[in-house]
Amino acid sequence: MKRVTLIIFMIMISWSICAQVAVPPSVGDGSVNNPYQIATLENLYWISSNTANWANHYLQIADIEASSTVSWFQHIGWSPIGYYGDGGDPLNFPFTGSYNGQGHFINGLGVSFPYLHGGGLFGYISGATISNLGVTNIQIMSGNLDSYNIGGLAGFVENNSIINNCFSSGAVYGHEQVGGLVGYSINSTIVNSHSSCTTVGETHVGGLIGGAGSNSVLKNCYSTGEVTASLYFAGGFVGVTGYFVNISNSYSTGNVVGCDQVGGFAGTQMLSTILNCYSRGNVTNSSSGGEEFGGFIGHNQGDFMNFYPPAPSHIKNCYSTGSVFYQVGETPTNKGFTGFDYYSENSSNFFDSDISNQDTDETGIGSPQTTMVMTIQALNLNNIYVNNGWDFKGEPSNGTEEIWNIGNGRNDGYPYLSWQYPDDNATLPVTLSSFTATCSASNVVSLAWTTQSESNLLGYYIYRNNINLLESANRVTNKILNATNQTNEQHYSFSDAEVEINNTYYYWLQSIEANGSIQYYGPVTVQTTQGIVTPPIINSTLIENVYPNPIKQEHLANFRIKVKDSETADLKIYNIKGQIVKQYSILNSGNHTIQWDGKDTNNKQSVSGIYFYQLSSPSYNITKKLLIIK
Repeated sequence: MKRVTLIIFMIMISWSICAQVAVPPSVGDGSVNNPYQIATLENLYWISSNTANWANHYLQIADIEASSTVSWFQHIGWSPIGYYGDGGDPLNFPFTGSYNGQGHFINGLGVSFPYLHGGGLFGYISGATISNLGVTNIQIMSGNLDSYNIGGLAGFVENNSIINNCFSSGAVYGHEQVGGLVGYSINSTIVNSHSSCTTVGETHVGGLIGGAGSNSVLKNCYSTGEVTASLYFAGGFVGVTGYFVNISNSYSTGNVVGCDQVGGFAGTQMLSTILNCYSRGNVTNSSSGGEEFGGFIGHNQGDFMNFYPPAPSHIKNCYSTGSVFYQVGETPTNKGFTGFDYYSENSSNFFDSDISNQDTDETGIGSPQTTMVMTIQALNLNNIYVNNGWDFKGEPSNGTEEIWNIGNGRNDGYPYLSWQYPDDNATLPVTLSSFTATCSASNVVSLAWTTQSESNLLGYYIYRNNINLLESANRVTNKILNATNQTNEQHYSFSDAEVEINNTYYYWLQSIEANGSIQYYGPVTVQTTQGIVTPPIINSTLIENVYPNPIKQEHLANFRIKVKDSETADLKIYNIKGQIVKQYSILNSGNHTIQWDGKDTNNKQSVSGIYFYQLSSPSYNITKKLLIIK
């Protein structure tokens, strides 16, 4: 193998000597403080043509047209910067310097060498930094069985290398570890980068990166290109991850095709973390035999045997919307989010059960939700994401990073990441924590309300009636009471002196958003005869997150519930098969604390696993997940 690699390398060197003209940059000396300035394709080829140039620092000062490289060296094409042979090859020469594109691009680069072990603009980088660069309309055709680590920008990335603010477009074909931007990375960081490349290979194929090796970090990245693997490990964003990879605040939208371990976002995750990510592409299993595929991820696995304490994988605050189906044979209906799970810790994940053609997720990692719940209803008080701990712009209760946003005509109504459109308004409705009415001795009714957060809100009107009927109530505020639109707690008040003694009054608060949406709160009631305040009326039914969660067997799970006045509600607990384990029926108006000891209706202790609890009333219906552990 080493002899073959040496021959290939010598051929590449001979080509570089006799074919294309290499012109050294006219400005710079290659140091950190005085980098070489790259202005032409001849300058760029000068870097590629000599390994002595691969430890220098570079600054690109103009866009470069590189479409002529397709015909270089009898159509072999561009010779990547940095060479990687195989694991023990003494002729491994990485690029170790830095390259700052300054927002410029390199267009039309062509690579067709059939035995690439690291292909792209850069073949192999180690401890290097690549930033602010686009490789557009790239053409990499290296489909031989001996080609791997193939990416539009870089093939093999290691040793604390950094790729920042880079992108690729075009087509990338390889055998193994094939990615639109990067083929394979280990112990490196990729941030603020994206790819729209069509990506094709046999195995380990991803829209952004084919394989993310141990201790890699990917953040604020996305991919939109189609992904196809003739075998397995295919994902819209990443094909496969190694141990302790951290992927966050990223997304993919391209369709994915593969035989097994295929997912809309990731093919396989091994003892890693995916946090605050989403996928919207369709997933097709091209083999009727493969079973590990799902709308978001095909295979999710921690390590129970080789670490102490055991090390789980994690997926949290993620969702998928694409359809999932077999290309051959009968399509299952239990692959909504993932196809396989072993020893993982996951929470607050969802998939669209309307679009995915999937009813359930057999592993329980993802919860099925209708399109309406994931889009339209998420813009009102029944926001499944906020209720499950997602950190949204404009709400203070789940954190202050403001990772997610929703609405603003974006993403077909599904949540999107705030960094995608940082100037967008927060669109979550006002969060009202209290609304009260009191009457003074002089029969003046004082109304007060407190909000925990407001966004994109015009203000409030007050309505009054002497019967509990909003439809015939009169507006008592002549003009709108302007909102402050703050994300911290705000207090408001209004006084109504136009009331009569010996009467009972009902008041409603109306909030009006900038887009015209209207929300009513109330009623609260007050008796003017003695100026005595009646107990505040609960104006909405809701259930808090169960605690603790997870819960150990034979311990108590606590459910805190508020039931709206004039309503009753039911609390039901289901197992993963959809069977009712316990039911608490006809909870009357008011506050309730229910403690469940984990026993079913036959007083039998429930086994460890995933359960769902559902609170339903005429105005409220929500389902959440509960995990029982040994």
